[in-house]
Parts: sequence; structure tokens; C-alpha cells
Amino acid sequence: MIHPSYSELFEVINGNDEDGEKIISSRYSICVANAKRARQLIKGATPLVEVKCNKPLSIAVEEIYQGKVQVLSADALAQRLAEQEAAAEEETVSEEVEDVQEENAEEQEPEA
Repeated sequence: MIHPSYSELFEVINGNDEDGEKIISSRYSICVANAKRARQLIKGATPLVEVKCNKPLSIAVEEIYQGKVQVLSADALAQRLAEQEAAAEEETVSEEVEDVQEENAEEQEPEA
């Protein structure tokens, strides 16, 4: 038997609350999530857990099981990306404002 089992992974990803929204609803979804993380590991991402096996897929499964990697629903992913874009845009605007303020301060300084 594979450990952790699909049902154990369902509980970790979706939580134990039966009334809550399901993030993962099929074994296929779990396989896709594990495969995506395994590809990241193959490309050089740092493993987030210590395991006896050094196979990327085994590491990915263990990371998800221990909650080190979060699996998001499509809606949650879209919301997180929008938040990141908004934060990046806000940072860019604040940097531009600082640059303009510095330029104005330099122009107002009397030359000696």
C-alpha cells in the first residue's frame, strides 16, 4: 500500500471539515499537483522536507502530505496572482513617487 494514501492526502489538502469547499476532488487532481511539484524539484527547486528517498515524486508527495506545499483551487490561485500583481504595481508606483520626490528635492537645493 502506498503511504500516504489518497484519502490521507485528501484530508491534508482539503482539511477535515466536511462542510468546507473542496480544493481537490479526485485522485487525478492529486496526481497533477504532485507532478507539478516534482517538475519544480527536477528543475532545481530546494526540497522542503527530508526523506530517505531522493526521487522527486516521492519528495513532492511527502511535501504535500506534511503541508509544506500548499495546493490551491483555481479560484484561490487567480486571487493570489491578482493580489501579487496589485502589490507589485503598488510597489512600482511608490518607487516612482520616491524618484520624483528625490528629483524635486535636488532641483530645490541651492547651488553653492
